[in-house]
Amino acid sequence: MRLETLEAQKESINLSISKEKLVKPPLDKEHILLWMNRFKNGDASNPTHRQEIVDYFINSIYVFDDHIKVGYNFEDGTETILLTEMESAFSGSDMNGFAPPNQKPVISKDTGFCLCPFFCRL
Repeated sequence: MRLETLEAQKESINLSISKEKLVKPPLDKEHILLWMNRFKNGDASNPTHRQEIVDYFINSIYVFDDHIKVGYNFEDGTETILLTEMESAFSGSDMNGFAPPNQKPVISKDTGFCLCPFFCRL
């Protein structure tokens, strides 16, 4: 009696394992290469394609005053990039042209609202 119960449980477990394998088949080399080629052969001028690359490979981006910390979606996936390194990599570019203005925000004493039309730090 006990053996029959265990055999039935074993059969049930084997059936469940088979169903799970069908739901989530193991990845082989060809599937991974096809997936990677999707990024390699994509249109870099297409904003949707660029967003897919960011969504798949980048977990988070933290911007500090003097550096940027990028978290990737893979092992050892954190990198710190100093802004001085970034500026030297883009020497001759207009990277500094996109910086916020060097002005103090105008704050109304009556309302306490910032009247500066750009992002400003108090």
